Amino acid sequence: AELEAQLNEVMEAVSSTLDIAQIVRAVAQNVRHMVLYNRLTISVRDAEDTGFDVLRVLVGVDDDLDVQRDRRETLGRSAVARTYADGQDYLYHAADAADSDFEDLRAWVESGEQTSLVLPLLTGGECLGTVHLGSNQPEEAGFTTYRPLLRRMAQLVAGAVQNARLFTQAISLQVLNESVVESIQQAIIVLDDAGQIILANSFMQERFGWPVHNTGQHVFDYRPELRHLIGDDLAVVLATGAPRERINQTLTAPDASDPQVMSFYLYPLRAAETVRGAVMLVED
Repeated sequence: AELEAQLNEVMEAVSSTLDIAQIVRAVAQNVRHMVLYNRLTISVRDAEDTGFDVLRVLVGVDDDLDVQRDRRETLGRSAVARTYADGQDYLYHAADAADSDFEDLRAWVESGEQTSLVLPLLTGGECLGTVHLGSNQPEEAGFTTYRPLLRRMAQLVAGAVQNARLFTQAISLQVLNESVVESIQQAIIVLDDAGQIILANSFMQERFGWPVHNTGQHVFDYRPELRHLIGDDLAVVLATGAPRERINQTLTAPDASDPQVMSFYLYPLRAAETVRGAVMLVED
């Protein structure tokens, strides 16, 4: 029960923000209750698939957390690259560095690290990056005791990171559309790969009355009347990445007295070759 409570704390912390740096800080704070680490590093493949965002957490003398951000084009020949490639977690000890050609493992030991745990950030069968936990204590017991819990924590972090990346992509796409179409009115809804609403832009909120607080809901839970109009089309977009459209559809919203004629344009939201969600443009 205590372990589940700790996991729930991590889940609540990482799901309360879409900023990756804040996600890392929330994880760092909660993991301190489980293991006595001195370093925590999260490496995440960027959405453009051009390199890795690296966030390092250093623990100060008063347990203050210092988050530093860096970037790498590749992970090189390293322990984190091994985990990123095969999606497995590994526990290393200082003695392992002597016979290892992993550059990061040798660097950790040279900095005083005695025990190192590297976990994959897995979500939907894909590895988004890695989590490295390092302790200056030999045979840090918490790494073994809490290893299954830390695996589950890494999965929660992966889901939160994925949502944060989708959000960043969505904001970029929204700005791009607004700058290109300028005076053309467009209502934009961004959905994740499960059909949940990530955001509805201000025009969608003003024109069609979609409130800000509907983020996180499934689009068809919020607007059940849309299911028979675009349900099959949305499924095709999310499954295949092929765009779909429904032109001049008659729709009567539950909170409206008169029917509306609306058109829906559905486009895939991609990260490299993977469909991460969908963008829906709505016109009347």
